[in-house]
Amino acid sequence: MKKLIIFLFAFISLFTVTAFAGEAEVKWISVEGNFLVYPFSGYGETAFSVDGKAGIIGSDGEIIVPAVYDRADVFSEGAYLVESGGSKTVIRADRSVVFDASRYTNINMAKDGFSQVWIGEKAGLIGLSGEVILPCEYERIGFFSSGLIWAERDGVYSLYNKDGSLLRTGYTSVENNGSDSLAAVGKDGKFGIIDRFGEEIVPLIYPGAMVCGENIAAVLSGGWKYVNSKGEIIKSVYFEYPGNFSEGLAPVLFEGKYGYVNESGELVIGYKYTYASDFKNSMACVSDSAGSYVIDKNGDVKITAGEYGISLRFGVPVAEHWEDSPGLGTPGSLKAILSDDGASLTGFDYYDIGEFEEGVA
Repeated sequence: MKKLIIFLFAFISLFTVTAFAGEAEVKWISVEGNFLVYPFSGYGETAFSVDGKAGIIGSDGEIIVPAVYDRADVFSEGAYLVESGGSKTVIRADRSVVFDASRYTNINMAKDGFSQVWIGEKAGLIGLSGEVILPCEYERIGFFSSGLIWAERDGVYSLYNKDGSLLRTGYTSVENNGSDSLAAVGKDGKFGIIDRFGEEIVPLIYPGAMVCGENIAAVLSGGWKYVNSKGEIIKSVYFEYPGNFSEGLAPVLFEGKYGYVNESGELVIGYKYTYASDFKNSMACVSDSAGSYVIDKNGDVKITAGEYGISLRFGVPVAEHWEDSPGLGTPGSLKAILSDDGASLTGFDYYDIGEFEEGVA
Protein backbone atom coordinates (compact mmCIF):
# COMPACT_ATOMS: atom_id res chain seq x y z
CA MET A 1 0.00 0.00 0.00
CA LYS A 2 1.34 3.41 -0.94
CA LYS A 3 2.04 5.30 2.26
CA LEU A 4 1.10 8.63 3.79
CA ILE A 5 -0.95 11.35 2.11
CA ILE A 6 -1.77 13.42 5.20
CA PHE A 7 -0.53 13.09 8.78
CA LEU A 8 -1.74 15.64 11.34
CA PHE A 9 -2.16 15.42 15.11
CA ALA A 10 -5.00 15.90 17.64
CA PHE A 11 -7.58 17.32 15.23
CA ILE A 12 -7.21 17.18 11.47
CA SER A 13 -9.21 18.11 8.40
CA LEU A 14 -9.16 15.64 5.50
CA PHE A 15 -9.72 17.40 2.16
CA THR A 16 -11.25 16.03 -0.99
CA VAL A 17 -11.24 17.72 -4.38
CA THR A 18 -13.88 17.01 -6.99
CA ALA A 19 -13.45 18.25 -10.57
CA PHE A 20 -16.53 19.36 -12.48
CA ALA A 21 -16.33 20.59 -16.09
CA GLY A 22 -13.45 22.99 -15.72
CA GLU A 23 -13.61 23.78 -12.02
CA ALA A 24 -12.74 21.99 -8.81
CA GLU A 25 -14.49 22.04 -5.47
CA VAL A 26 -12.58 21.61 -2.21
CA LYS A 27 -14.48 19.77 0.51
CA TRP A 28 -13.25 19.48 4.09
CA ILE A 29 -13.98 16.55 6.41
CA SER A 30 -13.11 16.79 10.10
CA VAL A 31 -11.93 13.79 12.15
CA GLU A 32 -10.79 13.66 15.75
CA GLY A 33 -7.77 11.75 17.03
CA ASN A 34 -4.24 10.90 15.93
CA PHE A 35 -5.29 10.27 12.34
CA LEU A 36 -3.57 8.77 9.29
CA VAL A 37 -5.27 8.30 5.91
CA TYR A 38 -4.03 6.53 2.75
CA PRO A 39 -4.73 7.13 -0.98
CA PHE A 40 -8.31 6.41 -1.99
CA SER A 41 -9.05 3.34 -4.07
CA GLY A 42 -11.10 3.31 -7.25
CA TYR A 43 -14.04 2.24 -5.08
CA GLY A 44 -13.98 5.61 -3.29
CA GLU A 45 -12.83 4.03 -0.04
CA THR A 46 -9.51 3.83 1.77
CA ALA A 47 -7.80 2.63 4.92
CA PHE A 48 -7.36 4.99 7.85
CA SER A 49 -6.03 4.65 11.36
CA VAL A 50 -6.78 6.35 14.66
CA ASP A 51 -4.39 5.94 17.56
CA GLY A 52 -2.69 2.98 15.83
CA LYS A 53 -5.86 1.02 14.99
CA ALA A 54 -7.04 0.69 11.38
CA GLY A 55 -10.41 0.73 9.62
CA ILE A 56 -12.02 1.80 6.33
CA ILE A 57 -13.42 5.24 5.48
CA GLY A 58 -15.38 6.50 2.45
CA SER A 59 -14.60 9.63 0.43
CA ASP A 60 -17.61 11.30 2.10
CA GLY A 61 -15.90 10.88 5.46
CA GLU A 62 -18.25 8.10 6.61
CA ILE A 63 -16.62 5.25 8.53
CA ILE A 64 -17.40 1.92 6.84
CA VAL A 65 -15.31 -0.41 9.04
CA PRO A 66 -14.42 0.88 12.51
CA ALA A 67 -10.77 1.35 13.45
CA VAL A 68 -10.35 -1.76 15.59
CA TYR A 69 -7.83 -3.77 13.50
CA ASP A 70 -4.03 -3.84 13.33
CA ARG A 71 -4.25 -3.26 9.53
CA ALA A 72 -7.03 -2.70 7.01
CA ASP A 73 -7.30 -2.30 3.25
CA VAL A 74 -9.92 -2.32 0.48
CA PHE A 75 -10.14 -5.76 -1.17
CA SER A 76 -13.04 -5.35 -3.61
CA GLU A 77 -16.36 -3.54 -3.80
CA GLY A 78 -18.00 -4.08 -0.43
CA ALA A 79 -15.19 -6.31 0.88
CA TYR A 80 -12.18 -5.40 3.04
CA LEU A 81 -8.95 -7.10 4.08
CA VAL A 82 -8.29 -6.77 7.80
CA GLU A 83 -5.51 -8.10 10.00
CA SER A 84 -5.47 -8.57 13.73
CA GLY A 85 -3.10 -10.62 15.85
CA GLY A 86 -1.38 -12.02 12.74
CA SER A 87 -4.65 -13.34 11.28
CA LYS A 88 -5.83 -11.99 7.88
CA THR A 89 -9.49 -12.07 6.92
CA VAL A 90 -11.59 -10.61 4.11
CA ILE A 91 -14.81 -9.23 5.60
CA ARG A 92 -17.89 -7.27 4.54
CA ALA A 93 -18.96 -3.92 5.99
CA ASP A 94 -21.08 -5.76 8.59
CA ARG A 95 -17.85 -7.59 9.58
CA SER A 96 -19.10 -10.98 8.39
CA VAL A 97 -16.29 -13.19 7.02
CA VAL A 98 -15.88 -13.77 3.27
CA PHE A 99 -12.75 -15.96 3.57
CA ASP A 100 -9.66 -16.52 5.69
CA ALA A 101 -6.57 -15.05 4.00
CA SER A 102 -3.96 -15.87 6.66
CA ARG A 103 -1.94 -18.18 4.37
CA TYR A 104 -0.96 -15.32 2.05
CA THR A 105 2.04 -13.06 2.60
CA ASN A 106 0.51 -10.26 0.52
CA ILE A 107 -2.86 -9.67 -1.18
CA ASN A 108 -3.62 -7.09 -3.87
CA MET A 109 -6.90 -5.25 -4.22
CA ALA A 110 -9.15 -7.22 -6.60
CA LYS A 111 -9.75 -6.14 -10.19
CA ASP A 112 -12.02 -7.71 -12.82
CA GLY A 113 -12.90 -10.47 -10.38
CA PHE A 114 -9.29 -11.50 -9.59
CA SER A 115 -6.78 -10.71 -6.88
CA GLN A 116 -3.03 -11.35 -7.01
CA VAL A 117 -1.71 -13.04 -3.89
CA TRP A 118 1.73 -14.11 -2.70
CA ILE A 119 3.16 -16.82 -0.51
CA GLY A 120 6.74 -15.71 0.06
CA GLU A 121 8.08 -14.51 -3.30
CA LYS A 122 5.71 -16.58 -5.45
CA ALA A 123 2.52 -15.11 -6.90
CA GLY A 124 -0.87 -16.70 -7.52
CA LEU A 125 -4.40 -15.62 -8.37
CA ILE A 126 -7.65 -15.96 -6.44
CA GLY A 127 -11.30 -15.06 -7.03
CA LEU A 128 -13.50 -12.73 -4.98
CA SER A 129 -14.55 -15.53 -2.63
CA GLY A 130 -10.96 -16.68 -2.09
CA GLU A 131 -11.11 -19.59 -4.55
CA VAL A 132 -7.69 -20.44 -6.06
CA ILE A 133 -7.44 -19.77 -9.81
CA LEU A 134 -3.64 -20.20 -10.06
CA PRO A 135 -1.52 -21.47 -7.15
CA CYS A 136 1.33 -19.35 -5.79
CA GLU A 137 4.01 -20.75 -8.12
CA TYR A 138 4.70 -17.81 -10.48
CA GLU A 139 7.06 -14.85 -10.72
CA ARG A 140 4.59 -12.52 -12.50
CA ILE A 141 0.86 -12.59 -13.23
CA GLY A 142 -1.47 -10.31 -15.21
CA PHE A 143 -4.96 -10.56 -16.64
CA PHE A 144 -7.52 -9.04 -19.00
CA SER A 145 -11.14 -8.09 -18.30
CA SER A 146 -12.15 -10.99 -20.59
CA GLY A 147 -10.71 -13.37 -17.99
CA LEU A 148 -7.58 -14.28 -19.97
CA ILE A 149 -4.63 -14.66 -17.60
CA TRP A 150 -0.91 -14.54 -18.33
CA ALA A 151 1.72 -15.81 -15.93
CA GLU A 152 5.51 -16.29 -15.83
CA ARG A 153 7.17 -19.31 -14.30
CA ASP A 154 10.92 -19.94 -14.65
CA GLY A 155 11.20 -17.45 -17.52
CA VAL A 156 8.37 -18.99 -19.56
CA TYR A 157 5.10 -17.10 -20.05
CA SER A 158 1.81 -18.94 -20.45
CA LEU A 159 -1.78 -17.92 -21.19
CA TYR A 160 -4.61 -19.35 -19.08
CA ASN A 161 -8.38 -19.26 -19.27
CA LYS A 162 -10.25 -17.60 -16.39
CA ASP A 163 -10.82 -20.99 -14.76
CA GLY A 164 -7.05 -21.58 -14.64
CA SER A 165 -6.87 -24.05 -17.55
CA LEU A 166 -3.88 -23.68 -19.91
CA LEU A 167 -4.52 -21.99 -23.26
CA ARG A 168 -1.01 -21.52 -24.70
CA THR A 169 2.60 -21.48 -23.48
CA GLY A 170 6.16 -20.84 -24.67
CA TYR A 171 6.39 -17.02 -24.75
CA THR A 172 9.50 -15.32 -23.36
CA SER A 173 7.63 -12.09 -22.54
CA VAL A 174 4.08 -10.80 -22.16
CA GLU A 175 3.20 -7.19 -21.30
CA ASN A 176 -0.20 -5.51 -21.55
CA ASN A 177 0.75 -2.13 -19.99
CA GLY A 178 -2.57 -1.88 -18.18
CA SER A 179 -4.67 -2.59 -21.29
CA ASP A 180 -7.65 -4.93 -21.08
CA SER A 181 -7.61 -5.49 -24.86
CA LEU A 182 -4.04 -6.06 -26.09
CA ALA A 183 -0.67 -7.41 -25.00
CA ALA A 184 2.79 -7.41 -26.56
CA VAL A 185 4.34 -10.88 -26.63
CA GLY A 186 7.82 -12.13 -27.46
CA LYS A 187 9.43 -15.41 -28.46
CA ASP A 188 12.90 -16.19 -29.85
CA GLY A 189 13.78 -12.47 -30.10
CA LYS A 190 10.72 -11.56 -32.17
CA PHE A 191 7.63 -9.69 -30.99
CA GLY A 192 3.98 -9.31 -31.88
CA ILE A 193 0.56 -8.46 -30.41
CA ILE A 194 -2.23 -10.65 -29.01
CA ASP A 195 -5.80 -9.62 -28.25
CA ARG A 196 -7.68 -10.21 -24.99
CA PHE A 197 -8.64 -13.72 -26.08
CA GLY A 198 -5.03 -14.74 -26.80
CA GLU A 199 -5.26 -14.55 -30.60
CA GLU A 200 -2.11 -13.27 -32.36
CA ILE A 201 -3.43 -10.26 -34.30
CA VAL A 202 0.13 -9.13 -35.17
CA PRO A 203 2.53 -12.01 -35.91
CA LEU A 204 5.76 -12.36 -33.93
CA ILE A 205 8.04 -11.00 -36.68
CA TYR A 206 9.13 -7.60 -35.33
CA PRO A 207 12.24 -6.61 -33.30
CA GLY A 208 10.01 -4.71 -30.87
CA ALA A 209 6.35 -4.28 -29.86
CA MET A 210 4.52 -2.42 -27.09
CA VAL A 211 0.98 -1.64 -25.98
CA CYS A 212 0.18 2.10 -26.14
CA GLY A 213 -3.48 2.26 -25.17
CA GLU A 214 -6.62 0.25 -24.62
CA ASN A 215 -6.98 -0.61 -28.32
CA ILE A 216 -3.69 0.61 -29.82
CA ALA A 217 -0.22 -0.93 -29.88
CA ALA A 218 3.02 -0.17 -31.72
CA VAL A 219 5.58 -2.29 -33.57
CA LEU A 220 9.21 -1.48 -34.41
CA SER A 221 10.25 -1.77 -38.03
CA GLY A 222 12.85 0.84 -38.97
CA GLY A 223 10.90 3.13 -36.62
CA TRP A 224 7.77 2.79 -34.50
CA LYS A 225 4.32 2.50 -36.10
CA TYR A 226 0.96 2.32 -34.37
CA VAL A 227 -1.38 -0.61 -35.02
CA ASN A 228 -5.07 -0.94 -34.09
CA SER A 229 -6.90 -3.76 -32.31
CA LYS A 230 -7.29 -5.60 -35.64
CA GLY A 231 -3.52 -5.58 -36.16
CA GLU A 232 -3.71 -3.00 -38.96
CA ILE A 233 -1.07 -0.28 -39.38
CA ILE A 234 -2.44 3.18 -38.50
CA LYS A 235 -1.06 5.52 -41.15
CA SER A 236 2.38 5.00 -42.69
CA VAL A 237 4.11 7.38 -40.27
CA TYR A 238 7.22 6.47 -38.27
CA PHE A 239 8.06 7.89 -34.85
CA GLU A 240 11.26 7.78 -32.83
CA TYR A 241 9.14 6.86 -29.85
CA PRO A 242 5.37 6.27 -29.54
CA GLY A 243 3.68 7.48 -26.36
CA ASN A 244 0.64 6.04 -24.62
CA PHE A 245 -2.81 7.17 -25.72
CA SER A 246 -4.98 8.91 -23.15
CA GLU A 247 -8.23 10.71 -23.94
CA GLY A 248 -7.65 10.05 -27.63
CA LEU A 249 -4.18 11.64 -27.93
CA ALA A 250 -0.60 10.38 -27.52
CA PRO A 251 2.71 12.25 -27.21
CA VAL A 252 5.17 11.13 -29.91
CA LEU A 253 8.83 11.94 -30.46
CA PHE A 254 10.04 12.94 -33.92
CA GLU A 255 13.43 14.49 -34.71
CA GLY A 256 14.00 15.24 -31.02
CA LYS A 257 10.71 17.09 -30.37
CA TYR A 258 7.38 15.96 -28.96
CA GLY A 259 3.97 16.52 -30.48
CA TYR A 260 0.59 14.80 -30.19
CA VAL A 261 -1.22 12.49 -32.60
CA ASN A 262 -4.81 11.21 -32.52
CA GLU A 263 -5.91 7.59 -32.83
CA SER A 264 -5.96 7.94 -36.63
CA GLY A 265 -2.24 8.77 -36.56
CA GLU A 266 -2.80 12.41 -37.52
CA LEU A 267 -0.62 15.12 -35.98
CA VAL A 268 -2.92 17.47 -34.04
CA ILE A 269 -0.38 19.39 -31.91
CA GLY A 270 2.95 20.12 -33.62
CA TYR A 271 6.44 18.92 -32.73
CA LYS A 272 7.72 21.69 -30.45
CA TYR A 273 8.14 20.35 -26.91
CA THR A 274 11.12 18.96 -25.03
CA TYR A 275 8.73 17.13 -22.69
CA ALA A 276 5.08 16.10 -23.07
CA SER A 277 2.86 14.17 -20.64
CA ASP A 278 -0.29 12.15 -21.19
CA PHE A 279 -3.62 14.00 -21.17
CA LYS A 280 -5.75 13.88 -18.03
CA ASN A 281 -9.03 15.75 -17.69
CA SER A 282 -8.33 17.32 -21.14
CA MET A 283 -5.01 18.76 -19.91
CA ALA A 284 -1.34 17.85 -20.35
CA CYS A 285 1.94 19.17 -18.95
CA VAL A 286 4.53 20.23 -21.54
CA SER A 287 7.90 22.00 -21.58
CA ASP A 288 9.94 23.90 -24.13
CA SER A 289 13.06 26.07 -23.96
CA ALA A 290 11.05 28.91 -22.39
CA GLY A 291 9.37 27.00 -19.57
CA SER A 292 6.60 24.63 -18.54
CA TYR A 293 2.87 24.85 -19.24
CA VAL A 294 -0.47 23.11 -18.98
CA ILE A 295 -2.15 22.89 -22.38
CA ASP A 296 -5.56 21.78 -23.64
CA LYS A 297 -6.26 19.41 -26.53
CA ASN A 298 -5.94 22.23 -29.04
CA GLY A 299 -2.43 22.97 -27.80
CA ASP A 300 -3.57 26.26 -26.23
CA VAL A 301 -1.84 27.24 -22.98
CA LYS A 302 -4.16 27.13 -19.94
CA ILE A 303 -1.57 27.62 -17.18
CA THR A 304 1.99 28.96 -17.32
CA ALA A 305 4.22 27.54 -14.61
CA GLY A 306 6.12 30.75 -13.95
CA GLU A 307 8.27 30.25 -10.86
CA TYR A 308 6.46 27.05 -9.91
CA GLY A 309 6.58 23.49 -11.13
CA ILE A 310 3.30 22.00 -12.34
CA SER A 311 2.07 18.43 -12.46
CA LEU A 312 -1.30 16.77 -12.97
CA ARG A 313 -2.64 14.46 -10.29
CA PHE A 314 -5.30 12.52 -12.23
CA GLY A 315 -6.32 15.67 -14.08
CA VAL A 316 -6.12 18.14 -11.19
CA PRO A 317 -3.30 20.75 -11.55
CA VAL A 318 -0.88 20.85 -8.63
CA ALA A 319 1.77 23.57 -8.29
CA GLU A 320 4.89 23.26 -6.19
CA HIS A 321 7.89 25.31 -5.20
CA TRP A 322 10.92 24.86 -2.97
CA GLU A 323 11.63 26.81 0.16
CA ASP A 324 12.66 26.19 3.77
CA SER A 325 10.00 23.88 5.12
CA PRO A 326 8.41 25.48 8.19
CA GLY A 327 9.30 23.67 11.37
CA LEU A 328 11.63 21.16 9.69
CA GLY A 329 14.66 23.37 9.11
CA THR A 330 15.52 21.65 5.81
CA PRO A 331 14.63 22.55 2.21
CA GLY A 332 11.42 20.97 0.98
CA SER A 333 8.80 21.20 -1.72
CA LEU A 334 5.46 22.76 -0.77
CA LYS A 335 2.40 22.06 -2.93
CA ALA A 336 -0.90 23.77 -3.72
CA ILE A 337 -4.02 22.66 -5.61
CA LEU A 338 -5.01 24.80 -8.60
CA SER A 339 -8.21 25.23 -10.57
CA ASP A 340 -8.16 24.56 -14.31
CA ASP A 341 -7.40 28.23 -15.06
CA GLY A 342 -4.42 28.29 -12.70
CA ALA A 343 -6.12 30.03 -9.77
CA SER A 344 -5.07 28.69 -6.37
CA LEU A 345 -7.67 26.66 -4.49
CA THR A 346 -5.35 26.10 -1.53
CA GLY A 347 -2.18 27.74 -0.31
CA PHE A 348 1.24 26.09 -0.49
CA ASP A 349 0.37 24.21 2.66
CA TYR A 350 1.14 20.57 1.82
CA TYR A 351 4.33 18.54 1.72
CA ASP A 352 2.61 15.90 -0.39
CA ILE A 353 -0.69 15.49 -2.25
CA GLY A 354 -1.57 11.99 -3.40
CA GLU A 355 -2.84 11.00 -6.82
CA PHE A 356 -6.48 11.94 -7.34
CA GLU A 357 -8.88 9.01 -7.87
CA GLU A 358 -12.38 10.10 -8.90
CA GLY A 359 -11.63 13.58 -7.62
CA VAL A 360 -10.40 12.47 -4.20
CA ALA A 361 -6.89 12.61 -2.74
